[in-house]
Amino acid sequence: MKFKHEGNLLKSGIYKITNTINQRIYIGSTKLFKIRHSQHTYALRKQRHGNKFLQADFNKCGEDAFIFELIEITDGKTKEERLLIEEKYLEKYYDSCNTCYNFVTKATSSEGHSFKNLEETKRKMSESQKLRFQNNPELRKQQSEKSKINWQHPEYIEKMRPVIKKFAGWNRGIKMPEISGEKHPNYGKHHSEESKNKMKESLKGRMPWNKGVYGYTSVPCSEEKKEKLRKANIGKIISDEAKEKISRNRKGKNAGKNSASAKVYEGFQLLSPNGTIYTKIECLTDFADEHGLNMKCLWKLLKGLTPSTKGWTLANTIKKQRDPATFRKGENHPMYGKHHTEEAKNNIRLAKIGKMEGMEHPNAKVYRGLRLLSPDGAMITEIDCLADFCRENDLKPTSFCAVLNGRRKSTNGWKLVNDNIIAS
Repeated sequence: MKFKHEGNLLKSGIYKITNTINQRIYIGSTKLFKIRHSQHTYALRKQRHGNKFLQADFNKCGEDAFIFELIEITDGKTKEERLLIEEKYLEKYYDSCNTCYNFVTKATSSEGHSFKNLEETKRKMSESQKLRFQNNPELRKQQSEKSKINWQHPEYIEKMRPVIKKFAGWNRGIKMPEISGEKHPNYGKHHSEESKNKMKESLKGRMPWNKGVYGYTSVPCSEEKKEKLRKANIGKIISDEAKEKISRNRKGKNAGKNSASAKVYEGFQLLSPNGTIYTKIECLTDFADEHGLNMKCLWKLLKGLTPSTKGWTLANTIKKQRDPATFRKGENHPMYGKHHTEEAKNNIRLAKIGKMEGMEHPNAKVYRGLRLLSPDGAMITEIDCLADFCRENDLKPTSFCAVLNGRRKSTNGWKLVNDNIIAS
């Protein structure tokens, strides 16, 4: 918006905003022309101007079509006197918003206005600004980028230094080498037992500052964010090179016996598959890694929660026999008659994406020496992977296994000619 001030920027008086395209005008008064011009321009650019007719024409005609010019200088006059002068001009130009943007002929001003409840007003303004940023991600991004650019300029840093010092702690802005060792204000000092107990009691029941904090920002990780992270990691497989690198970095760092939480297990007789008996385990993790065992399964075995794991058992233990009355099968099974929803099926499918299946699975079996007859008469002599074969031919794995093991004659037209099967 063009500004014709003729050197009267810091004076008070009556002004006029003119639309050079349709010659419509807006009349107003101000204590300082410079500030009032900036207020009108900012409000019009941000689509926040109080006069809807002026805002509509500004959007339609553009900023260059408007001129802000002075009508009368009123230096030395009071606010009431300026308003009376403004009303004279309004009575002269007002015509029910045809050529004058003003709504009424009565002049008003917010100059000198004071809030009845300042603290309540501040609180409402604060909440309004918070909601404005929370509901507008684009605005937050713009503000962040603007702040990053500003902090790259030494002039801005020098300008903000007094503000930072006003709110910063005693060590804010000081490099750590300058306050380390003997230079630290608390060097050589120690808390008394009474002081320690007071701090301990004061912290009881308080939630840690970093509980639920995501990354290094103080923003709690929402359920939506957790779901996005979960989906982003579906199918990702850590390469052998990455695993080796992680392993090298972690070696010797509070692992195994060196860990503060390492526990010694003794007072039992652990029988290995080759007959060796162990009565003491200094570190469960190291013992499991050394003998190729799953640590959790080994722990369950020691606690008596499972009878054996990979041939390892506790000496002098008798394997429990299942009670036929409580055997969970058929109607006795807790999931009998229940079915997965489509949503649950989809979640299971997504969870399996990227996991080792078929020939990649370590438990995959290869069947050789078969004489399997398909429905169309083709003879199959070898199956590399049972799961892949069933998936390709639309067969139910349990039924197909029953055919291969001789418990069933056929399934979906597939049948076994002989039962000389070699599984590896």
